[in-house]
Order: sequence, then C-alpha cells, then structure tokens
Amino acid sequence: IHGLIQAPDKRKMSKSRGNAVAPLDVVAEQGADPLRLSLVLAAAPGHDTVPLQLEQVDAARRFGNKLWNAVRFALRYTTAGVPASGGYPDDPSPEERWILSRLHEVAARFDELFDEYRFSDAFGLLYNFIWAEVCDWFLELTKAPLRRGGEGTVARTLGVVLRDVVAMLHPIMPSLTEELWSH
Repeated sequence: IHGLIQAPDKRKMSKSRGNAVAPLDVVAEQGADPLRLSLVLAAAPGHDTVPLQLEQVDAARRFGNKLWNAVRFALRYTTAGVPASGGYPDDPSPEERWILSRLHEVAARFDELFDEYRFSDAFGLLYNFIWAEVCDWFLELTKAPLRRGGEGTVARTLGVVLRDVVAMLHPIMPSLTEELWSH
C-alpha cells in the first residue's frame, strides 16, 4: 500500500522562481470577471489551496461570451423590454414551463448554497444551468418561434430567465452583468 500513496509535490509556487501566475497579467489578457469566476469555481470546500489553471480562466471567459451572445440574441426579439422584476408569463408553453421551473429550482438551491457560504457549489450550479439548460437547450428552442415573428410569451420568458441569471451571476462577474443589465 505504501507504493500507492503519492508523496506531495515539494515544489512551491514562487514569484522569485518565475513559476507563479501573475494575476494582473491574467486580468489584462482575460479580464477580471473570468479570473474571479474561475477562482471561485476552483475553491471547492476541503481544499487548502486554490489551483489556478489558465485553461479554467479561458473557459470562464468563453462562458461570459456565451452569456453575452445569448442576451444580445434575446434583445433582438424583446421589443417591449424586460421588467426589472416579475414579468413571468401567465400561460407559458410546455418548454417555457420547463425552463421557468428549472430557473426557480436553481435559484432556490443557489440561495441555499450561497447562505451556507458554499460559493463554489453555488456558482458551479449556476454556471451549469446557464450553459447547459438556458443556452444549449432553451435558447435553441426559442430560435424558430422568435424568427417567425412570434414575440409573445417566448420572448418574455427568455428575457426574464436571462434577467434572473444575470442578477444571480452579478456578485462574481460584476463587470459583465452590469453591462448586460444596462441593456
């Protein structure tokens, strides 16, 4: 069993050795919001250190870009605007009911995790919801009806879902979400 246990790596990150990541360089290249998101997602409970990998920062930047494009798409079809609160449709389609129920489930769980200071889990949940369910599924389901000119409840549902996820994402990506909120 002794051969199966790996000895910890004795090398430490050190600026003097030149093997440490300079945060200001990462911010200049990728932005502060992606760096902040990648650090929070990597800071899982039980870890003594936060492993920073530049691939994770790049993935967080791509995530912000995906959200930016989703909001830009939605804004093309929400001519009536999105209210600052409320605005959920009264008679949603089955697809709209699905995403709204998922949004409320994710928001409730996000709040629980946030209140427990489990930020990595909270923002990981939100990250996966936005990427996999909002952008990959619901946004794709809305494209055909919106392009046919049916603004109705589809555009309103897309608008309120994006509004709510932008609001939840704000503590960790304030620059991006502030700009999106302004539109």
